[in-house]
Order: sequence, then structure tokens, then C-alpha cells
Amino acid sequence: MNADYLDILFYNRNKQYGGYAIRKYDDRRKIRALLLVLFFCSTALAVSLMPEKQVLIEQPTHKGPYTPTDPDKLIRKPPPPVQPETRTPPPAERPTIQNALPVISPDEAVTNVPPPVDSFAGRESGPVTAAGEPGGTDIAPASATGGTGTAVVAPPAEPIVLAEVMPEFIGNIYKYLSESVRYPQTAIQAGIQGRVLVQFVVNEDGRISRVKLMRGIGGGCDEEAMRVVSVMPDWKPGKQNGRPVKVFFTLPIAFRLE
Repeated sequence: MNADYLDILFYNRNKQYGGYAIRKYDDRRKIRALLLVLFFCSTALAVSLMPEKQVLIEQPTHKGPYTPTDPDKLIRKPPPPVQPETRTPPPAERPTIQNALPVISPDEAVTNVPPPVDSFAGRESGPVTAAGEPGGTDIAPASATGGTGTAVVAPPAEPIVLAEVMPEFIGNIYKYLSESVRYPQTAIQAGIQGRVLVQFVVNEDGRISRVKLMRGIGGGCDEEAMRVVSVMPDWKPGKQNGRPVKVFFTLPIAFRLE
């Protein structure tokens, strides 16, 4: 009397067959599947309603333009006067006598008589006849009138990429960047991070000019990096041949969310 329609349907049949088990536990499987769907839907809804994590950026306590801690570095000292390079004058050349160029002509047409053999005593053959000094060298002077032995090399007009003494920031450049760079809110909201490369020129007096973006990451970080470089204090200029020159310099500025 307690048998259901499955027992009647499978009466005197093999209940181990798959059809009986599938129909017997069909309601139980439907309830379990419904509970799993409700669980995942409620979990997704709870996660979507959670408040977003706020990224806190500590604002620097330093206000105004950055200045080095050493007061002596605030005073721009005039560059020392350029001293002319002193060069050792070349040694005196040896006495020479001009070579006689062979010319085939009739005897009656010969007007330039070659120098006698005795005139070569203590002298060497050369392109011109010169008095010189006995015991001198074969090095000829720079010009017929002689040189002063000094020369001043003018610095290049355009900036150079590599100098004998590269430009140097006065103070701690990492401290300056950490106190001056302000992370753009657009980049914070978009989660933008990376490194910006800025190229500029350090002039002979240490001033910064020709600020140019070499590689950016967007989100306002490129403009902020160029702004920080543009208001940077004067550098120690680079030198070439002992004289200040314009030098290209590339500075990487990193933006990271912590």
C-alpha cells in the first residue's frame, strides 16, 4: 500500500537499471541545484555591494619649491675665468736646403744653377731652404711666422650627449622627486603605474631647458613628470675640456600605487 508509481512501474523489473535511480532521486537533485544557484547569486550580490577600497596617497608636508638643505648651494657662484691653455711650442726644425728639381733642357738655356755639394754640409734636403738650428727636429712649425703656443677651444653651440664631466643634481634628487611629485587622481582611479622618461638640457649655468617627454604612461603622469622637471632647481653643469657645456640628460620618474 505504501508503494509509489515508480515501484508499480518497475514491479518485477530490475531496479538497478539507470532509469529507476534517475527518476527516484530527480527531485533531490533539483533542490540541490537550486540551492547552489542561490548561494552563488547571493555571494556575487554581496561582493558587488561592498565599498570600494580607497587608495590613500600621503601628501608631502613640504610646501613651495624645493631648496637644498645646504645654504651655500643656494648662492650661484660665477664660473671661474677661463684660463688659456698653455701649449709647449714645437721644437726648432733642422736646417734644410731646397731640393733641385731635375729639368731636361739645352745647356745654353740653363739659368738655375744647382747648389754646390759643399752647401749640404750640416743640412738636409727639404722642400724649402730654411736656416733652422743645428740639432733640431724634423717637425716644421705651424706656420711660416710661428705660433704663440696657446689656443682657446670654443665650447660647442649645441648640447652634447656625453661629456667628460656629466651634470649633477645639487642635493638628493630622490628626495626632491618624492616631495614634489603629486600622483594624478585620474591615474589613481585607473590604476595606472609605470615609469616616465623625461629628457632635458642642462645649460652652462646649470639651468634646465628643452624639457621633452621620451616615454609616457598616460593618466596625467606625463604632464606631472614634465612639470616637476621644469621647476627643478639649477644643476651642477657638465664640463668638456675643463669648460661648462650644454649636456642632454634623461631622468626616469617612477609612479607606483602602494
